[in-house]
Amino acid sequence: YFPRRVIPMLPEKLSNGICSLNPDVERMAMVCDMEISAAGKIGKYRFYPAVFKSKARLTYNQVWSWLSGEAKPESEIHIALQPQFAPSYVNLADLLRATGRDAEGEQLLRDALGPVPELGRPPIQHALGLQLVRARRYDDALAWLRLAAEGAPGDARFTFVYAVALHDTGRAGEGRRVLEQAAVRHRGDRQILSALVAFSREAGDEAAARRWQARLEAQQR
Repeated sequence: YFPRRVIPMLPEKLSNGICSLNPDVERMAMVCDMEISAAGKIGKYRFYPAVFKSKARLTYNQVWSWLSGEAKPESEIHIALQPQFAPSYVNLADLLRATGRDAEGEQLLRDALGPVPELGRPPIQHALGLQLVRARRYDDALAWLRLAAEGAPGDARFTFVYAVALHDTGRAGEGRRVLEQAAVRHRGDRQILSALVAFSREAGDEAAARRWQARLEAQQR
């Protein structure tokens, strides 16, 4: 790609046709799936064929302007795509934490809440809550974990972590109530049911513990 022209790497009929990444069109590809450690070392890897579908035609400048907060997405398709960038922030924050740069990771997550639309914020809020738990700033951590759980009620993991955090910071009754509500939305979630069994027994409510145990065993059949 040059400022005023593009030189195709393949014959033009191929590069602008069946090999072009047009939005909402399935394309065949070869995938290299790698596991890379925080230190950048490659562990397992494998190659396999796949079919993928591009969601939008974007430029590097567009994407960077969204991530940096310099601009907002300019169409509905771009807004719909924006939440997909949230995992990038979370992964980078994890890498910063793994290299002892916790404060930078926390600030990165806080900054990400600006450019990322509300729909895409729960994973960032969840990651920020966990970061604050590790820093023993429990009140702030619980606030962010609650926002994540309420912002993505369909994600059982966010609610489970929030409830366990409540329990482990001395608000066991509140944590149990959060899990009971989650058990209605996520009837077959074994993690939630297992925690309800444990929390109920801890509270001395054997009847509730047996009830949750029965539901858990029914899921395991």
